Amino acid sequence: MSTRKGIEPVTLFAYSYILFCTVFVPVLLTPQLFSGFRRGVNIVYEKLKVEIIRNTKRALPSVVQNYWIGEKDWGLNLHMTMPKIVNSSYNKSVVESDIESFLNSYAESLTEVIPKEQMPEELNLKYSFECCLKKDLNGKKEIYLLKNKTDEKRAILRITKDFPQEDAIEEAVLLKRLNHPGVPKVYDWYEKDGKKYIVREYIEGRTLYEIVKTGGELSVQDIFGIMLKLTDILSYLHSQSPPVIHRDIKPQNIIVGKDGEISLIDFGIARVHKEESTHDTSVILTYDYASPEQYGFEQTTPLSDIYSLGVLMLYMATGNTNRTDLESQIVNNKLRILIERCIAFNPKERIQSVNRIHNYIIKNNDNKNATKSLKPSLTVYLMLASLCLLVFSYVIGSNFGRKSGMKSGYDNGYGIGYTEGYEAVPLINIEDNVVDSNRGNLAGNMVTDSGSFAAYGDENLFYIFNGDIYKMSGSGAESELLVKGQNASRLSYYNGWLYYSSGTRIMQTNIYTLKTDVLHENISGGLYIVNGNYYITNNSSISILNIVDGGIKAVNIGSYYEQLNIDKEIIAYVAGDENGIVTSGLNGEGRKKVFDGVVKGICIYNGDVFCSIGEMGSGALMKIDGNSGKEELIAEVDATLLNVIDNGIFFIDAFDETINLMSHNGKIRKKITKNKVEDFNIAGDWIFYHDDEKENGLWSVRLDGTNDHLIQSRR
Repeated sequence: MSTRKGIEPVTLFAYSYILFCTVFVPVLLTPQLFSGFRRGVNIVYEKLKVEIIRNTKRALPSVVQNYWIGEKDWGLNLHMTMPKIVNSSYNKSVVESDIESFLNSYAESLTEVIPKEQMPEELNLKYSFECCLKKDLNGKKEIYLLKNKTDEKRAILRITKDFPQEDAIEEAVLLKRLNHPGVPKVYDWYEKDGKKYIVREYIEGRTLYEIVKTGGELSVQDIFGIMLKLTDILSYLHSQSPPVIHRDIKPQNIIVGKDGEISLIDFGIARVHKEESTHDTSVILTYDYASPEQYGFEQTTPLSDIYSLGVLMLYMATGNTNRTDLESQIVNNKLRILIERCIAFNPKERIQSVNRIHNYIIKNNDNKNATKSLKPSLTVYLMLASLCLLVFSYVIGSNFGRKSGMKSGYDNGYGIGYTEGYEAVPLINIEDNVVDSNRGNLAGNMVTDSGSFAAYGDENLFYIFNGDIYKMSGSGAESELLVKGQNASRLSYYNGWLYYSSGTRIMQTNIYTLKTDVLHENISGGLYIVNGNYYITNNSSISILNIVDGGIKAVNIGSYYEQLNIDKEIIAYVAGDENGIVTSGLNGEGRKKVFDGVVKGICIYNGDVFCSIGEMGSGALMKIDGNSGKEELIAEVDATLLNVIDNGIFFIDAFDETINLMSHNGKIRKKITKNKVEDFNIAGDWIFYHDDEKENGLWSVRLDGTNDHLIQSRR
């Protein structure tokens, strides 16, 4: 109590006791303040010991394990006793020397328990053992970390015995002929007493598995950056003659170095591709990452590695390999589409080369140097930035926390709702195709290399197969032969008549009476009917045919052209002798270039010129106004063979060679068929196309992608 005489003695004693307990006792009981940082040596030692036990426990003899674990002391000189008198000053060199001493003692003990007489003599002379990384219980496979006695460079020793699936000598011979910075170099290989030894380069760094497990999922930019370097390695492997297939691409076999570079290791089950073989001689795989053909039913090809790359990207993006419901797992459309194209069950439906993956990423990646974010230095910067952001957020959080929380909740709720409802919303409203009766065929049908092969008229579908003309029912189920033996091509329909080329003649056949006449003889080219005008076209000239008297009038548009389109008022084509798109009037007047550059396809629709531009591997869809010449970008897509109708823009995606549909504004896209196609025509509500590989035949599919089926086969 406080009185006029001051603080009572009892109270003063109580205050002093509290002060002593709260301030001085913790100081006295804190060993670091007296023992210094030297005690950290023991901590480092213990952690290092535990880590080595964890990594080598199965590989080391039980006597070594028991000693470290503390069960028995067999006298092996492994333990490092700490000095009883601890200096108060910290000496970094002492710590490092103690750690080095421990590692040396472990290496010496490991050498003692490994019988030298069992190892090749050259191996013992050239290398010393540092640690055992792995040892199978059945003795088929052992892995050690070595050090070269001459230059002290580390190396990996892999030993196999009675293990043909992962033959060390086969791996050595394979690696010896490879020379790429992302592939480990082989130093030596030996064989002794049924065991096979390979010594290869030691790659320092962390595996992708460790990075994802400890740091969580990677960003899209990081994934694309890693994939660029991986595809560079695999492009080198697959370009060998014969191609080298890794067959075991997984995060545990990909090393990210301190400099951000990528290395692909473990070629133990790699194989060279044999064209004549139908299946592999051995089946060994990592289940989550192995392609379906690796289960022994077919021979593995470079497409097997592409499948594994797809699963690898999925793991980096999500932390798992669950292939179902990718739309809810991966928000980024570009990444999801790439993964889907890589992990297709049928190898023919996958991306066909790692170079195409590389080009896809280059075109869609906003940050080409993404892997640099994996470097430790930048990680430190990010941690510091996060700390500053945390402090800043704490200061202003009371003012903006509620507002940010409401916005975040709204965004998350909206995103989830959008994802769940996405599939329920139709991509493009497919309506009945309105056919212009003033045209013999669609402009997009006329530009195929062999000319149009499908047409529509009077609610009938007509198509050419092997030079014969068939009529197909509206359901697509039945076909009827109409014209046989005419070697028909360049098909059109107009006012009840089928028009087609037959050698040097232009023929016409009435669809009701099947009466066939020769419209014009001794002329090369096909018939192009627009607004009652009959144009005869080939790659070097255009003429107007008078069907009454047979007279021909030339249209002057130049010496050579490709992908000719004729509309009601204009002619558009790709200038064959120069890059770009040229338009003119129907008689060749007013000729002008409306686009200068590489053009892969054009199609006139409602007076406007739709075109696909750009080099192979990249490109864009663009619309050029027929009156003003104004250019409008529709979408960035590598497209060929355009066919534009009321329902949208149909095109072949050069990336996977499938037919796709895009809205006129480019905002919505839909894949029509998964088959690879050579070309296609649109007739009524159907698409007719020649497949690239499957049946070498003619297929038909509705405009909305349903009822995709083979109607004629050449096999």
